[in-house]
Amino acid sequence: MKQIVVLAMILFGAYGCTTVPSVDRDSEQGVLSLSFEPDDERGVMYLYRDRESHFGMHFLDIYIGDHTVETSAACFVRIELAPGDYLVEADHPDMFGFEDEMMFEAQPGTVAFFEYKPIARLVVPGSTKIIERSKQATIDKIQEQNLCVSPVKRLGAANPQ
Repeated sequence: MKQIVVLAMILFGAYGCTTVPSVDRDSEQGVLSLSFEPDDERGVMYLYRDRESHFGMHFLDIYIGDHTVETSAACFVRIELAPGDYLVEADHPDMFGFEDEMMFEAQPGTVAFFEYKPIARLVVPGSTKIIERSKQATIDKIQEQNLCVSPVKRLGAANPQ
């Protein structure tokens, strides 16, 4: 009996009630995300975490101006941004992890593609990288790894940094 209770606790701890927020590929948001098309009024940023990424069991935040976007491993998200300049900062689960940041200019009718890559290391602190990718490389990775589609994020004006 003890073994069953311990096993149940381990399974609940590992899987718990956590679900990855995603949309069906055939839904309105799924079709929009998979179109990889620009928006006439907003800048569009695609961000993905591939299946080989470290910290696969962690949700990680990325900070875009005054906004926080939660990312899931093995998923991608379409982020639509009001025109402006945004400071984009990557989170890292380690207390002393190095966190990448960059400036991003959202312009109507443009689409940019990035990989969000958390890196774990032994002994030295890990890091996160925000790596610019081409449209085709991003589409290939999403299709090849069958990454899940996160809900579209529509963000208002940024607080310029």
